[in-house]
Amino acid sequence: MSELVDGEGPLAVFGTGAADAVRRTDTFPHVADVMINSMYEPCTGNVHAFEEQIGSHGGLGGEQSRPFLLWPAGLTDPLEAAGTRGVLRGAEAVHRVLACWLREASGPQVPLSPDAVSAPSSQVSRPSADEAVPGALG
Repeated sequence: MSELVDGEGPLAVFGTGAADAVRRTDTFPHVADVMINSMYEPCTGNVHAFEEQIGSHGGLGGEQSRPFLLWPAGLTDPLEAAGTRGVLRGAEAVHRVLACWLREASGPQVPLSPDAVSAPSSQVSRPSADEAVPGALG
C-alpha cells in the first residue's frame, strides 16, 4: 500500500487523493480480501458501475470524487462540526457533522436514551378518541 502514488500506475486517472482513499479503505477492520474498482473515463466523467447505477458506491472516479455539503448559514460550519481542517474525509467525519447539525436543530438523538426506548406503551401520550388528529383519516 505504501508504494501507491497519485497520478501514477493504475491510480493515474483517478486524481488527487486516490492513493490515500485506497490506503484508508485498507485500514477498515472488515476490508475485503480483494478490492475491485470499476473503470473510469476522465474525458466523460463516466464510472462504469457493476450494476445499473450512476457511480460506484464509494469507488474512485467521477463526480462522486467531489462530494459537497450544502447547509443553512445558521448551522455550524462542517469543518468546525467535524473537528477537522481542510477537508472532510470519510463517512465518519460526515457523520460527526450531521450529528452536530441534528443536535443544533434539537432533532431526535440516536441512539435514543434508555428511558425513551424502555418506556412502557401505557406512558406514551396518545390522543383520546374525541381529540382531532391533524392529517388523520377517520
